[in-house]
Amino acid sequence: MQTIRVRDFSRFPGGRFKRFGTHSGEEFRDSVLRPALGGGADQLEVDLTDIFTFQPSFLDEAFAGLIKLGVISASDFKRKFVFKYNMANKPYVEMIMRYVNEAAASKSDASKAN
Repeated sequence: MQTIRVRDFSRFPGGRFKRFGTHSGEEFRDSVLRPALGGGADQLEVDLTDIFTFQPSFLDEAFAGLIKLGVISASDFKRKFVFKYNMANKPYVEMIMRYVNEAAASKSDASKAN
């Protein structure tokens, strides 16, 4: 299992896109999560502790963005990713999983329409 500590990326994660500022969800996805997925670890533990707050757009872009871009399926995401959190940031894990499920549903709806 490989551990990814969000605090090593930034103690103050930003918004959705790189063009809107530093430490964005897009940047985290592209510079941290995607390379980690290619690293061959059976599971990726994402440590959310020591982060006071996350913008929802950061979480959506970083994690659900993997599904939206076809990097990983939602079912593989749920097998591969494990989250370390404390009670203060547990709602963020729930938010991530909601976004992942929504991204999967959206992809499914799009494929049915074609």
